[in-house]
Amino acid sequence: RASLSFSIREVSARNLLLSEAHAVLLVIHATLKHLELHDLVLDEVLHYDDHLMFVRRWNVFHHKIEKALSLMSLSDYERAIYYMRSAQHDANSMHELLHEAAKNLKPIIKCPESIASSAFWIENKNVIVPCVGIVTVFGLVAMWIFKPKSKVKHN
Repeated sequence: RASLSFSIREVSARNLLLSEAHAVLLVIHATLKHLELHDLVLDEVLHYDDHLMFVRRWNVFHHKIEKALSLMSLSDYERAIYYMRSAQHDANSMHELLHEAAKNLKPIIKCPESIASSAFWIENKNVIVPCVGIVTVFGLVAMWIFKPKSKVKHN
């Protein structure tokens, strides 16, 4: 029976651990990128209790990542992969917490100061009126195309 050399076993264990770390960081990156994309701050999205839970999860997540890196430097890959998979659970929980909070957000449309002034509307009425007409037409066409079909019961 042939066994793998130490160097091959170590490289395969390290690659497995790095793959897990990559998956964890992708979840965290997607979560934070989603906030940045919509120009949101964590305090604005989460209620106090949820924010507290998120911060606690983040601290535990950070501890688990640090512990996994420490164990990896000691070549204790079995325990390091345990901490990394546990960190994956925390990352998924934080993502889910933000996802649930995002369902309760309501959109707000704000006009910039330059557009809100009446001078802007007077100066640009030759452009604005046709644009409003085109948007209205496209809206009516979209409503006609996507209108719900009536359900006919066949006996």
